[in-house]
Amino acid sequence: MDRKNLVFLGEIVKAHGRKGELALYPFHPLPRKVGRVYLQARDTEELVPAKVTGLREYKGMFYLRMEGLNRREEAENLKGMKVLIHRIKLPENSYYTRDLMGMELWTDKGKYMGRIIDIMGTGANDIYLIHIKGKEYFFPASKQWIKKIDFNSCRIEVIWPPGLEETIG
Repeated sequence: MDRKNLVFLGEIVKAHGRKGELALYPFHPLPRKVGRVYLQARDTEELVPAKVTGLREYKGMFYLRMEGLNRREEAENLKGMKVLIHRIKLPENSYYTRDLMGMELWTDKGKYMGRIIDIMGTGANDIYLIHIKGKEYFFPASKQWIKKIDFNSCRIEVIWPPGLEETIG
């Protein structure tokens, strides 16, 4: 299987209910319909295919039903497993984290500011951890500050928040 076409969707955090439902903490927006997924334990590279038969959202968590999983005890054995899916087309202005890693941030005035070394989800919007002149800074990844993402040149054009540029020097 070509792992390049798989995307880390989230992690199973617990069993839910008595009938084998799984609570999934998402790291990406979930598509409306999820069919085939792949489960991966933390200590292995092995992928186990599974079929999702039900999906619902409640208070920021997603709850999955999987084919052949009918009891809470079975679901509890999957706690901590990663859930991966085949890459799908995301809604406009949504991106896969792995595609943004390593991209360069440039101001709308043409000044290089740094490279993305990590991305943290906050619920409202992501925060980029960027490396600038040997130090690390947080940058809010919201529509207010991001002007353009260009995957061909591996650049993100941003409006630099007032006061932050002076702090960096």
